[in-house]
Amino acid sequence: MTRREIEIIQEIARGNSIKEIGNILFLSEHTVQTHKRNILKKSTVKIPLTL
Repeated sequence: MTRREIEIIQEIARGNSIKEIGNILFLSEHTVQTHKRNILKKSTVKIPLTL
């Protein structure tokens, strides 16, 4: 995982929405969605991460 992907995971774990994560990390919602998709592709998690 990249540094940014780890930051996204941490924010998801804190219960933040995609919009909130974007505001916290100064990213667009689209960029957060892209990172989330990449995280899911790299992980072995078989259930979707929902926000």
